[in-house]
Amino acid sequence: MQQESRGNAKRRMGVDEQIERCVQFALQGASPNRSHDERRRHKRHPFPYPVRLLPVNARNEIVGEPIVVLGKHLTNQGFDFYYQHPVSYRRVIVSFDCELSERVEMLMDLTWCRFNGHGWYENGGRFLSAIDRPVPDQPVPDQSLTVIAGVESVVPYVNAAEA
Repeated sequence: MQQESRGNAKRRMGVDEQIERCVQFALQGASPNRSHDERRRHKRHPFPYPVRLLPVNARNEIVGEPIVVLGKHLTNQGFDFYYQHPVSYRRVIVSFDCELSERVEMLMDLTWCRFNGHGWYENGGRFLSAIDRPVPDQPVPDQSLTVIAGVESVVPYVNAAEA
């Protein structure tokens, strides 16, 4: 009986090693080694969490229902995320849930969208300002935002194909 259990243990160890190797390959594919220099000036932080977006118009008035997206990266300048469809709004309020019931919200200009080949769209943009608005459970008479801190030196979006 001991020989049989040793054989099972060896097979299990072989399976565990194969699983570990597959996980390592998957992790390498998720964050490939870049052979070229990174062009970004600011560090990107992985942010794989659900985030709420509220669409707004040019006057910063809420114009649609919130959608929940899955974050990808977060920087001091912007945010990119996954969603099942292209986001059809140019501006959104990005709402990050923090500790307890706190929430941080920023106005964001969506500047790009691409299909990633896995049935999802990657979207992203630049933060324009931090905002202050009542908690969603409280009535909001005019659905407008109060900008509390503008983003300094916002670089306008330039489409590489147009430049």
